[in-house]
Amino acid sequence: MGLLGITTVRKGHVTETKLLSRLTELGHYCLIPWGNDRRYDIAVDNDGKLERIQCKTGRYNQKKGIVEFPTVSTYHARNSDGSHIRKGYHGEADYFGVYCPELQTIYLVPVSVAARGYGVLRVVPSKNGQVKGVLLADDYIL
Repeated sequence: MGLLGITTVRKGHVTETKLLSRLTELGHYCLIPWGNDRRYDIAVDNDGKLERIQCKTGRYNQKKGIVEFPTVSTYHARNSDGSHIRKGYHGEADYFGVYCPELQTIYLVPVSVAARGYGVLRVVPSKNGQVKGVLLADDYIL
């Protein structure tokens, strides 16, 4: 059974578990904030400096050869124009921990380099050979 037939909450739990497992395997000390009102899911203690990780489930777009993941949270509340409120993570998380179930890969992407809205990691080289401004998935694999 893949992740496609399960709830969003369950997908999130699987993603967080994959990240925790991998970080622990690599020897990191992981902390989980109490409650669900933090803008990060895991903190890593690096000699007393906490690095905050927001976990996201990525989707592999085979046609484009990319892994896409959301870099904002969408709230049920609405703006004055009727659109949902979307909030990014700059200043509130340091990294996106991205698990892609289709590829069984985990990435650690600095919030500072991810585009607002959707982050994109290129798995397969682009047809036109463009590399400027492209985040290559191999550079962020955990």
